[in-house]
Amino acid sequence: MKTIAVPLSDELKRKLDVMRTRGYTMNGFVRQALETALADVHPNGHVTIRYRKPGGHWATRAVPAALVEKTILRLEDQGAEILRSV
Repeated sequence: MKTIAVPLSDELKRKLDVMRTRGYTMNGFVRQALETALADVHPNGHVTIRYRKPGGHWATRAVPAALVEKTILRLEDQGAEILRSV
């Protein structure tokens, strides 16, 4: 296991402290958040985007990480609803 140091704003640190009062450890909360955020990143550097087409059907598309934002903007221009996970 590796350790990383991440500088935090005072506001973000306060939010993490609130999560600690709810029973989370800071390391556990950050680790879980990173795992969730990176769940759709493939080893080859692609990211899976899940979206609802204008007709109402859900679809997925794997795109290179460098093109994610451009692809999301293009899909939204076509009327798609992007599923965003936080």
